[in-house]
Amino acid sequence: TFGTKGSTNSFLLPCVNAEELRRQTPAYPPYISEIVGVTGEIMKFLYFLDCYSDGGAELGFATLVENGFFANHQLSICAMTGEGLSYERLKASTIPLHVESFFKNGKLNTWTVITSIFPLIRFIWQWQPDIMIISLARANLIGRLASLFFPSMKVVTFEHNTNYRNKLAPLLRYTSYLVDGVLVDHHE
Repeated sequence: TFGTKGSTNSFLLPCVNAEELRRQTPAYPPYISEIVGVTGEIMKFLYFLDCYSDGGAELGFATLVENGFFANHQLSICAMTGEGLSYERLKASTIPLHVESFFKNGKLNTWTVITSIFPLIRFIWQWQPDIMIISLARANLIGRLASLFFPSMKVVTFEHNTNYRNKLAPLLRYTSYLVDGVLVDHHE
């Protein structure tokens, strides 16, 4: 279960394939509801990321969805920009979900990142998710700032790297109190 804002819980995801996860390490919960400590109720999840590029974080998330990680829950996925292999995989998924890109043909630049907070806030207001999972540095910053308007929504950051070597690192540290939980897919 989640603590209060600022007292983050972290959860290690040892691999992205839920079936393999159940087989190899039964001690690790294979479904998101078990990780966040909520069972028996359907929850609304919003997964927010930078873009649908063909990188490891994006394709790994598509694999989580395809393998039932969010089974028995409602899921919406939003990205700031673009379409790519992960976007196509998610759209083709047999699992009912909503996939959206705020600026379909836009480039991921400073202007796009800053202005994406407005469609994100509108989407959260309309959809009312219980939990927002944010992945990758720029989406993390915008998602955390948007969460200020929705204090009852839980915020989970999906960390793929603990070494923030970009210019957003100080801002991410400063906004860390807005995070309720952390999912990690590495051992660092």
